[in-house]
Amino acid sequence: MTARRSSPVNVRTSIVGVALVALLATGLGAFGGRLEPNSSPGSSGVSVSGGAAELTASLAPPPTPRVTPFAPCPPASDAVPPVWLDVDGYEYAGALELLSVAPGRSPAPAMPRPTRAVPEVTIGTNAVTTIVVAGSTCALGWVIDFDGTTTLDVLANGAMDPAYAAQNRFELPLAAYPGKDALLRAQLLLPGFSVRASWVVQISRLEHPVARLRWMDGDQLDAVEACNVAIELASGWREPTEACEVREAPVEAKALGTGGTFTFVLAGWDVEFNGVACGHVDDETFFYAADPSCASEADSSTETVSVEFPSAMANDVWTLAIDACGVGGPTANARLCGTWYVNVAVH
Repeated sequence: MTARRSSPVNVRTSIVGVALVALLATGLGAFGGRLEPNSSPGSSGVSVSGGAAELTASLAPPPTPRVTPFAPCPPASDAVPPVWLDVDGYEYAGALELLSVAPGRSPAPAMPRPTRAVPEVTIGTNAVTTIVVAGSTCALGWVIDFDGTTTLDVLANGAMDPAYAAQNRFELPLAAYPGKDALLRAQLLLPGFSVRASWVVQISRLEHPVARLRWMDGDQLDAVEACNVAIELASGWREPTEACEVREAPVEAKALGTGGTFTFVLAGWDVEFNGVACGHVDDETFFYAADPSCASEADSSTETVSVEFPSAMANDVWTLAIDACGVGGPTANARLCGTWYVNVAVH
């Protein structure tokens, strides 16, 4: 799918988890919901005159704005605007359908069917994704859904009052759905008609790096993730974690005297140490050693960590719990934090 380069933006809209039915009942239904130019207006209290929507319900004071547009709304027009999916500044035109028309309006072009095949768009981890209505044309109500079941943003505006709600850019939290391959649809209630834009989006997976301890004597051993290891993106989204402590216990063990020094490596990430504890893993739970002297604190600038075991802890296999964060990664500005486990055989 060919994309065009857009100007950079930084905008966030409210994400409202309300059912699709609300807008269809009070918003899209304002035009009768069909391509029937002679149909009468719905019960929204809206009449259409001279190409602009006019409120006829009352002369009440203007409502408190619910949503204000990213850019000023242009005058109403019969031109059907393209709708773009902006992914980190590259825009992909959506397949556009005309859903309904207000009496007396003649949108151009008339589009009872999609204008093109539904485009496929790959969205990288941590990408900023925004739906953009061309020409800053404002939607007065909208439903944006993902995967056919998840509502990303919705707002009903039965009176079609731009003083209550109008928007022409919609930032979407698609990073919360890593690995998804599904249909993204935006149903937009524009002045005089409603449209639906569609894309098939493929969202990159979040892959955790291999974690490894490298000892000063040259030995290295892979570490096992705890359940709390999670990636947090620059957007503020955080990967969900499992409701457990130890997913699996480490099996291999590094033969150690009563101490040693190591570096902790997360492939492709810069590491910040927080500390190391020692103990045992039993029944998916980490139990701290009764003698805490083998624990080691570290700050974010530490590159190596040393552990020392008292003689009373010799001749046993102990588990090191390494608390650390990885910074950067493939997106350059993400964080990966949590606990990793590795066994050491103290002798």
